[in-house]
This record gives sequence, structure tokens and C-alpha cells, in this order.
Amino acid sequence: PVSTFECITKGSKTPAARDSGGGDNMSAVWGKAEADVDAPATSVLAYLWNYMSYERCAEFNKKNAGMLRRELDVPGSYSKLAVQATKMPFSVTDRKTGSWLAWRRESEIGDFTLALAPYHDCPPNDQTRAIVGEMAALSKLVETKIWGCYRISALAPSVCRVELVTNVDMGGSIPQMAQRWSMKRVLGPVAKIQDR
Repeated sequence: PVSTFECITKGSKTPAARDSGGGDNMSAVWGKAEADVDAPATSVLAYLWNYMSYERCAEFNKKNAGMLRRELDVPGSYSKLAVQATKMPFSVTDRKTGSWLAWRRESEIGDFTLALAPYHDCPPNDQTRAIVGEMAALSKLVETKIWGCYRISALAPSVCRVELVTNVDMGGSIPQMAQRWSMKRVLGPVAKIQDR
């Protein structure tokens, strides 16, 4: 089974507030998911990396019809930028997320790390300027920032362990129920990988 953990910390500074040396104290949502998967680590990395696959876009469109979802590869690197708009429940303002994803191989046996950070953390380039424009066009939505790390560890040639640790800043004040709902969606890919 997939084991998950969620924690909502009240009154702690989000990574963005700590990095800037100021900012208000806000609630931060932390989560962890872990599962053993009957697939090679390379296949799991490919699934997570292919953000715009037909299967993942169709699933996104079922829940977020008409909302933006786009990715841009960063040339000469193992990274990409992604932007999406998400419908929120409970009469909460819809959210927009701009993320920088980067991966690397960790060992000769085939372990991988896939890191996530807000697009602001990516060094300036043509792709970041395009994402800035996309995010500005979604000005009515509230920005969500996600920091996270997938660790994909090969246990055998066709078996691996997938771990995700993530922190989500929902951008503004939202009900705790909506924060938990959002974290379940962020942790969801680990369960989907195991079900595949």
C-alpha cells in the first residue's frame, strides 16, 4: 500500500518567507508519500517527467476543464518549467502553479532524484520569461508554490521505491479542509504510479 503523511503547521514561515528574510507567518502544508512499485526506476521517472502525456492531460482535463496546463523544456539541462491552473473546491479561489522540475541520476544502480521548486528559482532564460507571461495572464488566480523531491530507488531490476516529500504554500488563507484536499492531489501521483 501507499503510505502517506500530511501535516499542517500553523504559524511557521514558508520557505519563501524564510528565504526573503521576512514575510508573514503562514500555514504550511507538508506531505510525504511512499510506495514500492513493480516497475523499473527509469519507467517511473519517465511517467513523472512526461507531464504533458496524453494520459496525464486527459486526467487533468476531467477535473480542470478549460484550465491552462503547459510545459517548456530548458535547453541544455535536465530540467523543465511547467505551469497549470487548478480548480479548487469549497468556493476557494482557483490556483495557479508555476514549477521548475529537474532530475538527475544518483547512482550506477539506477536511483533518481526529481526535484520541484517554484519557477522563480530557475535561472533566468527564455522559458522563465514565457512562464512569467503565462502566470501574469492568470492574474485572477492565487499563486500556489510547491517545493518537493521525489526519490526513486531501484530495489531490483523491475521494482523500485518511490518517495515524495513536499511542502505546499497555498498562497493566502484557505480552509484547512481545502489545504488537505490540495495535499492529497499533490501526493496523488505516487498512488497512480503504483496502480499502473
